[in-house]
Order: sequence, then structure tokens, then C-alpha cells
Amino acid sequence: MGARPLRSLVTLAMNVLIVVAVLVTVRVVARYFGALGASEWGSIAVRLGGAFTLPFGVKDLHSSYSGVFDVNGVLTILILLVAEWVLSIVRERL
Repeated sequence: MGARPLRSLVTLAMNVLIVVAVLVTVRVVARYFGALGASEWGSIAVRLGGAFTLPFGVKDLHSSYSGVFDVNGVLTILILLVAEWVLSIVRERL
């Protein structure tokens, strides 16, 4: 019986990681397409996703769509998805 609340907490943490990964993904896409990032909702997505993007110190790459490829954002997404995968293994064993 003691594992049930812990399993629910791990599931909640997994869901939060997925939501944050989606927010950062929207930021990466909005920044990649320069006009999209300059729009009203695009600038909101860039600011919101930027709050969760980890600063790895990697420079952005220029895209052919007047934007930038956010390498730090992609690395953040990778870390979030690996963490979610590890939590799924932990949840399965509870």
C-alpha cells in the first residue's frame, strides 16, 4: 500500500517533465522560424520556454528561415526526456 502514493508522485513528475519539454520544444520551433518568433504568441512562447531552458553555453546556429537553432533548448529537451524515461523505469518497478 505504501508504494501507491509514491507511484502517483512519480507519475506526476513524469507529466510535469513532458509539459516542460513541450514548452521548450515550442520555443525551439518559434526561434527557428524568425517570423514565428517575432509574432505576439511566438514571443510569449520564447519567453515562457526560456524560463525552463538550461544554459549550457552553446552558441545558437543561424537558420535559413531568419531565425536561430537553439542548441541549448534541444539539449534541455534531451535531458528532460531522458529524465522522464528514467522515471518511467522507476514507476514500473514500484
